[in-house]
Amino acid sequence: SDWSSDVCSSDLILHKFKETAVSVLPVMAIVFLLGLTILPLQPSILLRFFICGILLVLGLTVFFLFVDLSIQPMGERSGAALTKKKSLSLLLFTAFVIGFIVTAAEPDIQVFGDQVRGVFPQVNKLVFTFVIAGGVGIFITLGLLRTVLNLPLKWTLFISYTILFLAAFFAPDSFIGIGFDSGGATTGPMSVPFIMALGLGVSSVRAGKNDNSFGLTGIT
Repeated sequence: SDWSSDVCSSDLILHKFKETAVSVLPVMAIVFLLGLTILPLQPSILLRFFICGILLVLGLTVFFLFVDLSIQPMGERSGAALTKKKSLSLLLFTAFVIGFIVTAAEPDIQVFGDQVRGVFPQVNKLVFTFVIAGGVGIFITLGLLRTVLNLPLKWTLFISYTILFLAAFFAPDSFIGIGFDSGGATTGPMSVPFIMALGLGVSSVRAGKNDNSFGLTGIT
């Protein structure tokens, strides 16, 4: 009953609608301004863009509403329940699987995969998605291990970035661009709430050290 009342709350829906509109409408206004002045576009294209923009606002409103009502609570409770099992291997394995699945379902990754294929048609989108999802799973696992062992965040980031830039030094330029953009696309509207909630749930069981959950998204 609490859940249904939250869903039906007009204030919550209106709040999510305002958040989405503030993010999307300014971009639409800029495109319309350019389309009517510097870079003239056909009226039919502008009309389709306007319709799609409105649908985007409505869709994201519903999406973010259910992120708050389902993904965040699920992540926090999963992290807390796994920590209470007192099995580090179970926690880390589950974190990897969750990170993999959430990332593979991330809309940003699907769009990014299509863009990469547009430049490099030989890239297999499914393999590309699974490689990114595997990387996220590994670093969520490392991030939670840092939380459990209470390791310093700055040293975790320092070591990770050192390895990253050494790899980038030897990699082709096109790989570097795709690699860094993969990291940006990974932190999308589906994965970030779940990752942060999972870290918060793990930290909440450890003598209330909730501050130690921050940094998990950065490590990922």
